[in-house]
Amino acid sequence: IKRGSLAVGALPGELSQLVSSLLLDYHRSHPHILVKVVSSDDVAERILRSELDLAITILPVEDERITEIPLYDEELCLVVSSGHPLAARDEADMDEIRDLPFILFPQNYRCREQMDLACRAEGIHITPVIETDSAMSIINLVEEQAGISILSRTLLNLAHNDKIKILKLNAPALHRKIGVIHHRDRYTGFAAREFIELLHRGAEVSSLPDRTIPTSTEL
Repeated sequence: IKRGSLAVGALPGELSQLVSSLLLDYHRSHPHILVKVVSSDDVAERILRSELDLAITILPVEDERITEIPLYDEELCLVVSSGHPLAARDEADMDEIRDLPFILFPQNYRCREQMDLACRAEGIHITPVIETDSAMSIINLVEEQAGISILSRTLLNLAHNDKIKILKLNAPALHRKIGVIHHRDRYTGFAAREFIELLHRGAEVSSLPDRTIPTSTEL
């Protein structure tokens, strides 16, 4: 029987939701391993301070002391209620959404920072009508037509909500790489290796477009 503990970090929002969605499967396979999940914006710093065994974050992480394991590439998408006028379409231009009410993560979230950068690149400034750190609250508010949002494909696939419509946004900056990080000089134990393998499988199940899943030999 494998015993031990594992501290896993994730950026707040959709990546934290992805990690949480895998906890039950991990517990069923390894019931004697205690898993602690930490949602934090400073996962890389916590890795370096040995507070976390591994973390899932946006790549690259610019620190030679950290090892990166790519999981997948993904895009940020526009999400509207199924009753919204844009729901009849499959894609939209950034200029079309500049004056619409937005529901977004707070400004210090990496997903929000990336969206703001993409908007500035297109000469657009978006002021949200609601900000919340709850991914599910954003989706529920969009479903109730309180506004629209820009969220990751990962989160939207996890939601499985047929009352919203996902649209491709024609903005090159709205793509990112997701991966696992750990300390280069620390041994990656059994518990961590098994969780990384589960993250690979979770990425595959999510059916993310243009993803790149490394083989187990790359771990």
